[in-house]
Amino acid sequence: MKACFFVVTILFFTSIQMIYPQSIWFDSPSEGQVITNINGATTRNYSYTVANNDNGATISSDMRKILSLTCQNYMVGLGDIGVVNVNNSQYTAPYLNSNVIEGDQITLTAPTQTVNGIRYDFNQWNDGSASSSKTFVASDDAIYTAYYTGTPSKANFNFGFDQVVGQPIKMHWTDNVNPNVTYQIWRTYKGDPVGPTEIATVQRGVQTYTDYDYTFTSTYTDKLLYYDVREYYSVEGTTSDPAWEAVYGSGGGITPKASVSPDSIMSGEIKDYSLACYPNPFNPSTTINFQLPKDGFVALKVFDIVGNEVKTLVNGYRAAGNYSVNFDASNLSSGIYFYQIKTNNYFAVKKMMLLK
Repeated sequence: MKACFFVVTILFFTSIQMIYPQSIWFDSPSEGQVITNINGATTRNYSYTVANNDNGATISSDMRKILSLTCQNYMVGLGDIGVVNVNNSQYTAPYLNSNVIEGDQITLTAPTQTVNGIRYDFNQWNDGSASSSKTFVASDDAIYTAYYTGTPSKANFNFGFDQVVGQPIKMHWTDNVNPNVTYQIWRTYKGDPVGPTEIATVQRGVQTYTDYDYTFTSTYTDKLLYYDVREYYSVEGTTSDPAWEAVYGSGGGITPKASVSPDSIMSGEIKDYSLACYPNPFNPSTTINFQLPKDGFVALKVFDIVGNEVKTLVNGYRAAGNYSVNFDASNLSSGIYFYQIKTNNYFAVKKMMLLK
């Protein structure tokens, strides 16, 4: 009786498992014969019964790695929150799956979502791809980050006018729930040769503005006016989408009396310091915006992640007002940077990300 010789090749690694159809045991009876799957042999530990015709057979395993997949969000000022969609199922971010099999097809989707009064729209993935949905075949451990841009959401804004004929045009609204949102008052009129103009800034908590340049009329007499109370999100320097409302008005150049309501007095004033940049993330440049309620010496600088100064953007005296400074990072590598402002008794540092 001849002895049977079997070669069993088992490719065991610390991070592999077998699961059909990615992993299976194969039977190659002898040289030149067809390799076939062993029916039902889909587990790591498999007992094989030797048959009479197995002389010279090779029993081998085709195995796939177990991989780790992380899908997360990045929202400026908030970090990794919100939700992610993986293979058409929604999960709270960050999503971690440590049991992805090599060869699995994965579809990630970064949905538009609203968090604390701010609408976050997808910007790009950390690999630079700009489509909010990406499909790939798992081949190694991977981390995918969806970068978002936040703009104020006008949900429950309730904008309207106090329609009192003969009185200055007064508008009202409901505050955004986010504490970092203030309001820009924009105005134009039919046939305006200049176009829309920002006429005032209103802090949160006021919820009203009076335009003393025009009085309200119930019918067309002078101008068809258009107003937009635009929400401004200081963390990212973004504004809500324009949403114009029309009203009839007449006159122009009406000067408010000394006894006007407090909202009309404070509407044009800068009462707070602020610092923001947009876009963020950016490539290769971004605009840093800052607001000064009073005159003073201003130092605006950029640092890398380990604290080395990269560039001084402003280093001198500035009057009260709003300022915008361009930061060009063409000669810098991708990564996290910090922009810092010092003026009077105000100090602030914020994070921005360069993605190339």
